[in-house]
Amino acid sequence: MKKFMYLLLFSIIIVGCASPSSGDYLPETDLGAKEIMTKPAEQRETESEPSVTTYGAGMYKVGDDIPAGEYLIEANTSTLPAYIEVSSDSSGTIDSIITNDNFYNRICITVSDGQYLQFSDGIATPATEAKPYQASNRLYPAGMYLVGKDIEAGEYKISVEDGSITGFGYYEVSSNSLGILDSIITNNNIQNDTYQTLADGQYITLSGTYIQH
Repeated sequence: MKKFMYLLLFSIIIVGCASPSSGDYLPETDLGAKEIMTKPAEQRETESEPSVTTYGAGMYKVGDDIPAGEYLIEANTSTLPAYIEVSSDSSGTIDSIITNDNFYNRICITVSDGQYLQFSDGIATPATEAKPYQASNRLYPAGMYLVGKDIEAGEYKISVEDGSITGFGYYEVSSNSLGILDSIITNNNIQNDTYQTLADGQYITLSGTYIQH
């Protein structure tokens, strides 16, 4: 089971489609017939958003319900934490939990055939289909980001969110999205600003903290 120092401070449990382009209709001709102008397939594809595979909140058996691989899960709300769990079976026992976490906004997770993935809120998208995160005003709020895709490699200042109940925030840098202890490169609870250098391929998780650059 994934264990974070931050969970000692915070204990909260919370149990996409291209609209087909319509043809452009021409006015009625002198012959009384209507003509429909259609666009070449190549042009329609460039103007339409490609379809994306998504999965709603629930429990999935990897290999049966969803393919193995990495997923981006985006919560529907940013004000309450969502819950994610990967387990080895469907017994519901603590011993079956491989990793679990409460998260805000977004999280990345990699799952294998035979495992079970469940999450309480939001939408899961295969990482290969997920778009890079678009930071508004260069802000990265609480959530998980892939360095090199969602956020550029480099040094960043990490700050504690205003209004933190405990005055602490947490951040973690990991080598992959398996969500296990062996994946953690470094992590820390902070009360004041700190700096962290990130490299391509790493993941940065922010909880009660943010990056603005």
